[in-house]
Amino acid sequence: MPFPTNPALEKAVIADAENDLPRLVYADWLDENGDSARAAFIRTQIALHNKSPADVDFTDLELTRDELVVRLAGREDMCPPPIDGLEFPWHFGFDMLMTGGYFERGFPAVASVADYEVPVESIRRMFTVTTMRGLSSSNDVMSTTLLLLSAPETAALATLAVEFFSPDSAAIMSGLRSSPAVKGLRQLSVRQPYASEGAVRTLAGVPFRKLHRLELPLGTSSRAEIGVFLKAEWVRRLRDVRLTASPGPSVEPLLKGLAGLPHLHTLGVTGCRHFSLAALKKKHGFPSLGKLELRQANLRGDQADALAACDFPKLAVLGLDGTVPSSAVQKLVAADWFPGLRSLWINSPQLNDGGAQVLRAANGLKSLALFDPILSRGACEVLPVAFPHLQSLTMHARMDSGEPLTTAQRFAARLASPHLRNLSIEGLRWDMAGVAALASNATLGQLTRLNLRNAAFTNAAVETLVTSPHLQRLLHLNLRNWKGLWSSAEADGLTPLLDPAVMPNLVECGVPDGLSHKLRKKLEAARPGLRLV
Repeated sequence: MPFPTNPALEKAVIADAENDLPRLVYADWLDENGDSARAAFIRTQIALHNKSPADVDFTDLELTRDELVVRLAGREDMCPPPIDGLEFPWHFGFDMLMTGGYFERGFPAVASVADYEVPVESIRRMFTVTTMRGLSSSNDVMSTTLLLLSAPETAALATLAVEFFSPDSAAIMSGLRSSPAVKGLRQLSVRQPYASEGAVRTLAGVPFRKLHRLELPLGTSSRAEIGVFLKAEWVRRLRDVRLTASPGPSVEPLLKGLAGLPHLHTLGVTGCRHFSLAALKKKHGFPSLGKLELRQANLRGDQADALAACDFPKLAVLGLDGTVPSSAVQKLVAADWFPGLRSLWINSPQLNDGGAQVLRAANGLKSLALFDPILSRGACEVLPVAFPHLQSLTMHARMDSGEPLTTAQRFAARLASPHLRNLSIEGLRWDMAGVAALASNATLGQLTRLNLRNAAFTNAAVETLVTSPHLQRLLHLNLRNWKGLWSSAEADGLTPLLDPAVMPNLVECGVPDGLSHKLRKKLEAARPGLRLV
């Protein structure tokens, strides 16, 4: 279906791409002309762009953005025109936000260098006919990217993401230092397995004027290099830092230095097993930190004690990946900063029932995600009722062997989160009683996204879900890879969706490979706005 466009307003956005006002004006026009979803997406991304994760409504805005992405997914009209030598995903979707950052403040933001020879005219065209002010480059086209960065036209670049495997990263940093792009660059992402010696020192000498987000591998950087880096004037302005740590002496002094940055609201570190988390302990340190993500961590023993003892007065979002045993979680919940969390995700097979149950100490959580824990009935009875403000619950668990089918039923019946908007459950064993308990839970009336992938559902169970009066607000339903009685001959549990009045807001449905061709065709005809994936 055609969507409304206003070429004059689009030109105004392109001409003043750094200004939010033309984008908001365009959003108002879209609202007035029947495209409220895209209008809301523009406003939501602008609001997120200007906020810290410590802000009270940050998690709410992220959930709203994700719902809008579901509504807008697949739209080609939101993507820019083709440009010689540059690539952009041909339709809108989650991957554009989560992996590439292709959209920013409601409009296309980053193009990928796709060819070994890209004319400078392509960069000029990118700036004149699109809102894109960013380039992303892989190792294969790094020499092309460096040539482009030497062109005067790149002075308008706001984002640069480079990924390379060359051992001479210092030379690449030197090329960046002489580029006109440094004048306006706001976001720089350098992805490399191991940065060479001297790379961080060279980067410190780049005269960035506006940089506020940096992603950087530390490699073999020395303490002396880190000292030079921390003295760079532009480092004081950083608000978002993502580091990849390697074995060596550089990580701890860098983290201690970052603790004093007045505006730093986001810190992510990959490779946490290579250093002591005591480096994060600094009295009155990290005064603005709202989001902390620690990947490849080993939170056994002293590491958990060190993290719990940190001073994080504004921390609202915490992500932990790696070895996170329940004993570590029990130490973290006693930290002064833990009750202030509004969003928490843990990815660890070492987490079990005991650790999951003590999470109730963060009863202000709005978003909770547990990946790969080993859970049983205890956690499945506690978690559904522990968080009165919860809006998003993700639980992709491995259940104890021999866990009874009644566990899923009790979980579904006890789920008491009237604000819940997103529910993603994998690993529970569902029978008809469990599905009926979920479908009859009146507190799920605000749910917009439901993922029950890999569950063993019968046709009757699916029909019970689809026709539930409490699930009619769903935008997204994922029932892919059903392991029950589904086959090409009998996968008809979605038949009620032929009536557009059933789940009228549904725009995306994950269906099994065994869905009959006949039913698929009927659904596509009856619900042209429904994507079957």
